[in-house]
Amino acid sequence: MTHKEITPDIPDDFVQPNYDGGSIANVPATVASLFDAPFNGLPPLPKPLWQPFAGNVQRVITLIIDGFGWNLLNKERPFLAPLLERATVVDRLTSIFPSTTVAALSSLWTGVGPAQHSMVGLKLFFEEYGTIGQMLAFTPSFGRYPDALVDAGLEPETFLQWPGLAEQLAEAGIPTHSFKAREFVDSALSRMHNRGVAGDHGILTVSHMFVQMRRLLEARPNESMYVSAYLPTVDLLSHGYGWDDDTVAAELRSIINQLQTDFMESLSNEARRGTVLLIVADHGQIVTPSEDQIYIEDHTALQQMLFMK
Repeated sequence: MTHKEITPDIPDDFVQPNYDGGSIANVPATVASLFDAPFNGLPPLPKPLWQPFAGNVQRVITLIIDGFGWNLLNKERPFLAPLLERATVVDRLTSIFPSTTVAALSSLWTGVGPAQHSMVGLKLFFEEYGTIGQMLAFTPSFGRYPDALVDAGLEPETFLQWPGLAEQLAEAGIPTHSFKAREFVDSALSRMHNRGVAGDHGILTVSHMFVQMRRLLEARPNESMYVSAYLPTVDLLSHGYGWDDDTVAAELRSIINQLQTDFMESLSNEARRGTVLLIVADHGQIVTPSEDQIYIEDHTALQQMLFMK
């Protein structure tokens, strides 16, 4: 029986996650493979995507640009051409399902799909607390109370049901450094993802991130390390204006310009040696016309199945 026969109701235009080796959830195993470190999770990406780098890899950097989908890359190809020409490999990956940031980042920090790591959506029902939780802020969905679920007893460090990438790399003697907005550093979500992280670096701007990353590599040119850097602004602007708005394109161009001038071109040959840079997105975005939106009040049978509505 084929997969299509098992899931006959999936629309033809639905992009299914390729967990066998073509999704963002396969990136962590790829990182481990570049270090020749053992990894418990989904398999790495196909070898042609990373084997050109294998051999003497000392540092791997994953730059996660939230919302930087394949459609945005294609739209900005003329501008991105110099960067793409410098890349050894450029390929299209699927996200995970559901392709929401909190679930996708959890896959990028564990190397498995949502059904395995347990962060299966932006909002989750917590029977023990009698509430639906919004998992970016670990708050009850009825109000904005950041980390209130932690105050109620939820432990971020034990929430994900899979060992973290940083934990597994640490066992192989490879420290992990995380770069993200300063206000995110001590959040419950960061504590959940950062299990095993050796250095958590709070940044103020994009330029601040790239300069601090460069200084880290320059200070430790012969040391192995993994660096994960996260930028949310492309996604934030896409939610407000649409992924194909000029504002989003301008933000992406600014990030790429600073990446090249303040990081890539400013690294010394010693710091550059043995360093691999991966640029990925957690998901992309599309515009959903109002006629395609689904309203739960139109589906009475589904409502009857829900404990909370």
